[in-house]
Amino acid sequence: KRAQEEKEALAKKKAEKERILADTAADRDYFNARKTVAREPAAAAPAKLLLRLRYDVDGKKGRKPVELEGTTETVSLFALLQAIEETFHVAPGRQVLRPADESKFPVEPREE
Repeated sequence: KRAQEEKEALAKKKAEKERILADTAADRDYFNARKTVAREPAAAAPAKLLLRLRYDVDGKKGRKPVELEGTTETVSLFALLQAIEETFHVAPGRQVLRPADESKFPVEPREE
């Protein structure tokens, strides 16, 4: 009976020691996480939006790609007009944007 009680006491003591060590390790991990400066993950390359624009400028017609930084949700109309101005050298006041008719091939501007 005494041997059984000693085994139980040792088992309790061992379990308590493991619990204390686990608590200490958890506290140390928490402290380290709070005190260290977390490195920011490397910034992913900014999204690029590539638009293929059909143009009719001074009697010249064609297609040119215009690349904008961002996504369809983040790119503003102002940024688009600015990119068109840089690409085609046409002031925003003289720019006329109209959708293309996708039902025909090759695609042509819609009749208004």
